[in-house]
Amino acid sequence: MAFKAKKVKLIDFELETKAGSLASLIGVFREAKVNLRAVWGYEAGPGKGKCHVMTDDFDKAWTVAKEEGFKPTENWACWVEGDDKVGNWHEALLKASN
Repeated sequence: MAFKAKKVKLIDFELETKAGSLASLIGVFREAKVNLRAVWGYEAGPGKGKCHVMTDDFDKAWTVAKEEGFKPTENWACWVEGDDKVGNWHEALLKASN
């Protein structure tokens, strides 16, 4: 299978680095029946976490998050799908840069 790459819109969040922070955010989407395509998070400094969410319904996810008191920001990423093969990611980045 060849790979495909596309630019995707993300919703970013800053979260506390404590147990349950990410679960609270994801629970808001579950209750609102917002489908999530990808979620990843990491520690971004002492006591600060960062989370990126890719969804099928950006507008609904954004609205729901704001209504629940979260402070979303908009971001973009390169989404790549394809075979797990050495060099595919490099090839995708070269194509995206042209």
